[in-house]
Amino acid sequence: MLIRDIHTHHTDAGTGSVRNLTLPEAERLLQTDVEGLFSVGIHPWDAHKPVNWALLERLAVDPRVFAIGECGLDKGAQAPLPLQTDVFLRQIDLARRLDKPVIVHCVRCFNELMALKRQFPDSPAAGNPKGNLGFCFVVHGFRGKPQLAEQLLKQGFYLSFGEKFNAESLQKTPIGRRFRETDESDMTIDEIELLV
Repeated sequence: MLIRDIHTHHTDAGTGSVRNLTLPEAERLLQTDVEGLFSVGIHPWDAHKPVNWALLERLAVDPRVFAIGECGLDKGAQAPLPLQTDVFLRQIDLARRLDKPVIVHCVRCFNELMALKRQFPDSPAAGNPKGNLGFCFVVHGFRGKPQLAEQLLKQGFYLSFGEKFNAESLQKTPIGRRFRETDESDMTIDEIELLV
C-alpha cells in the first residue's frame, strides 16, 4: 500500500494515512472493525507515566498497526532522558520483533538518537525483502539542517517532512527515503504533497 501520510493525528485521515493513537485511543478503536493504518506507542512526553506494556504488545500485533510510535527522545519533556531512553528502547525492541517501522519523535537529542540507532544495525534503509517497509527508523516532522539530514541518512534513517521543513534537507533526502506527513497541521496531505 502506498503511504501518503506517515504521521497524522487527524481522525478523518484518508487512505494511505497512518493515524497516530495513544494507548487508550488504540484500545478503544482497535476493538472495532474500523479500517485504516495506525501507529501506537509511548510519546517521550508520557515516558514518566506508568506504561501498560502488555496492552501495547497486544495492540501492536494487530495488522492495522503499521508502526510503533510516535516514540523517542525530547530534552524538553518532563521525564529524565535515561527514563525516556529505556521506554524508547523497549518500543524499538517491539518494532524489531514485529518487523514494523518506528516513528521517531526527536527534539534536541539527535546525537543520542544516532548512538541508539547504532545498536540496531539490522534496521535497513531500503525496506525488507518482503516488500514492506519493515523494521526501520522514520524521524517524523524533520526540520533540521542539511548536515543533520545527511548524518541521519548515512545511518539508515528515513525522514518525514510536513508543513514546516528545511528545503535543502528535503533536496538532500532521496525520494525513496522520504515521507510526507500532516501531523497536527491544518494543511491536508494533498497540500503538503505540493510542497514536499
